[in-house]
Amino acid sequence: MNGVTNTALKQFVFGLQTMVMCLHAHANEQRSGRQCVPTAAIEFWRSKMKRASNSYRLQMIKEVVIRREREACTDPMARYIHQLMDELPTSKLEVELNHRFAGNHFDEQAGGWVSDRWSMK
Repeated sequence: MNGVTNTALKQFVFGLQTMVMCLHAHANEQRSGRQCVPTAAIEFWRSKMKRASNSYRLQMIKEVVIRREREACTDPMARYIHQLMDELPTSKLEVELNHRFAGNHFDEQAGGWVSDRWSMK
């Protein structure tokens, strides 16, 4: 990435996140009339993120970016697809009772599909 190391990028993103959270907290405190002091939530977030691995931090950043992109999307079909992806599919939670398909059946002990013509010896 044009001479920028992965570690430098991670440090920059982490610093940027912390600054954004502080600015957000500062704006909330000014609206409520309190003095600008770090809130407990920001301190908790900072301590947790310091202990977190770099891959965990990047995963959190990725999830936030994806969520914000989805929220900003104006296409109704895309929003519907995102909603379906976020919901847990109920069809996968229900176990199909009849495990037969075109002359085969699913046998968990055998580890897969078995022909109905095969017999146990």
